[in-house]
Amino acid sequence: MHFTFSENFSKNQIKMKSKALRFYIKFFLIKLIQFYALFLKYIFVIEGCRYQPTCSRYMRDSIMYNGIIKGVMVGVRRILRCHPWIKADTPLYDPVKTENKGN
Repeated sequence: MHFTFSENFSKNQIKMKSKALRFYIKFFLIKLIQFYALFLKYIFVIEGCRYQPTCSRYMRDSIMYNGIIKGVMVGVRRILRCHPWIKADTPLYDPVKTENKGN
């Protein structure tokens, strides 16, 4: 007995399963970021965050608004910009840039 993937699931079922998978991946990443913000940030960040919103909040918002892949890439780029050689007396305001999807 030989069967293919498309024989077992309709296109609608496949679309629903991929939506659910994306939801669970987003949920896991956001919970991981929240865990970092609550417990690990005080171990790794010595002087405090230079940006407003903080890098963990920026990453979370970026994943929520831009999707998983682009959100993580934008968040990592922001974290790489946050280094101790920036001389800033006040926090630098850098909100998440969202794409307008024609709404």
